Amino acid sequence: MNSRDHTRLAAVAPDTIVIDDLVGVAMLSGGDAPPAIRWANPAFGALLGRASDSVEGLRLDHLLVDADTEVSPEELHADAERTIRLAAGGGSVVLQLSPTDRADEVVAVVTPAHATPRAAMYDAVTGLASLALFREHLQLGLNRRARDGDDIAVVSVGAPDFAAAWQQRTGAVSVLQSRMGERLEQVVRDADVLAARRPGGFLLLVNDPSDAVAAATLVSERLIAAFATPLVLEDRLQPLTLAIGIGPSEAGDTPDEVIARADQGYAHAAADPQPNIYRVAQPQR
Repeated sequence: MNSRDHTRLAAVAPDTIVIDDLVGVAMLSGGDAPPAIRWANPAFGALLGRASDSVEGLRLDHLLVDADTEVSPEELHADAERTIRLAAGGGSVVLQLSPTDRADEVVAVVTPAHATPRAAMYDAVTGLASLALFREHLQLGLNRRARDGDDIAVVSVGAPDFAAAWQQRTGAVSVLQSRMGERLEQVVRDADVLAARRPGGFLLLVNDPSDAVAAATLVSERLIAAFATPLVLEDRLQPLTLAIGIGPSEAGDTPDEVIARADQGYAHAAADPQPNIYRVAQPQR
């Protein structure tokens, strides 16, 4: 389901009629244990079956009382991504926790649970590949690398100022995410795999017979050039800066190891005071 289709979600929470956003997003304080919600959009509470103004200030473990998961609230950590299936008032939803560029913040994203395994392979907002499908493509690429010698690399793309944009109400989170995905799609090569990860965050799998890092570098430069023009949100322009990390693949890598390497490069790029740059992470072994 894509936000550009103008689909409206009937909310299940009391005192909430209809919300336009298909994605519930909250900012949590990563320094707390468990994290507490600092800010949430109306969809976040609605998808969890709560009034839209009743979730701010709640601790994360209070949201997991009816969690359909083997992971206890005490085992959740802010330094790693975690996806949890929850039982909510209007049915089951998926809660994804992701760290941000700041050590004291965690982003929580709630989306309706997919009815079919095929639907789970695609992001509900952008229509791009989901993280699950991306990992499958990445594993196939690693298999080809071991068998045929083809080179692959993962590119972690993010907008460090994305959270500030949607917290300033410059547009619905799903609309901003969708516009960003559309801009990325215009630049990436047909042979590569682009996946939506979290608000303002995407992954790109670059395939190349001989030098995937060189190919990823060229794609990164094209991405940065593409975002020199602001995104269009209804009747306003929204500029976004990019930080990009390139993770080379090594023999014996798992998908998560290559993604972590790309994230390391992204972290270095995001921490640099100069905007719109990319960094190539160096293998640790």
